Amino acid sequence: MDQKVEPGQVIRGDSDKQMVNRLGFDSLTHYQFAHFIDMNRDYTDITKDLPHLWSDISTSYRANYYPHVSVGWDSTPRTFHGRSPTPPNNTPENFEKALRVAKKYADEHTNQAPLITINSWNEWTETSYLEPDTKRGYGYLEAVKRVFLQNLALAANGATAISDSEKTKELGCTGKVIDGVIATPDNFSNRWHSSVDQPHPHWVEVHLAKPSKISTVVIHFADPHGYPVSFEGTVRVDGQKLQVINETDSQETQVYRAKFEPVTTDVFRLTILASANRAFPNAAQISEIELYP
Repeated sequence: MDQKVEPGQVIRGDSDKQMVNRLGFDSLTHYQFAHFIDMNRDYTDITKDLPHLWSDISTSYRANYYPHVSVGWDSTPRTFHGRSPTPPNNTPENFEKALRVAKKYADEHTNQAPLITINSWNEWTETSYLEPDTKRGYGYLEAVKRVFLQNLALAANGATAISDSEKTKELGCTGKVIDGVIATPDNFSNRWHSSVDQPHPHWVEVHLAKPSKISTVVIHFADPHGYPVSFEGTVRVDGQKLQVINETDSQETQVYRAKFEPVTTDVFRLTILASANRAFPNAAQISEIELYP
């Protein structure tokens, strides 16, 4: 039987395992990758090692282990001699993959709470933060959302998409607005692009697998020079069209978000009335449409 630990008692000589067991904790996690894994390598290599590391930790303690994911690590901004540089390729996309690995681990451990810890909301001086910045924008927060919130507009969730037209050289592109792949300013080929021979308005419409409650629309644009400046969003409620978005002079070049009172619908239509690129006045393009409860 473990020795009882009295309030105020100082414990010396115990290993971490002995300490956790003697203090009677029923769960544990980590605060940072750097505390249990080699950070001097590519972020994707770190991700590959996570499942077996979590399992090894879990079997070493009596307490439940909750998986941990870090955005990155580099404490040199405040210490001048950081333990390691920020791992290469800790992009929002690779962070999302690490979150999915953690979610899979949590889902498989049904005997404990579905809990994952993340470092961190605002560890700016350790280069591990979720908050938006000028380099990644909302990328890390968007990754969390994609993993843990259900995007009803995904083809993988049964949604389908139709549009008024497609660019001749990109036939079949309408489905890209619901494929979960979001364009970047440097590579915006994954998009729906309207015909350039027909004038505005252009529209793209998402049909959900079944009527569902939605209250949030996220629209990712494609070419940052050809973003929509005037557009509206409508849903179908009890057979009637209901406008939930009405923008007449938008300056958002990458992503647009709208939140409104929840409505139950099975159709969302985005109608683009004008786009920013004056060289191609008839063109409209969208990378992704997301719909959330």
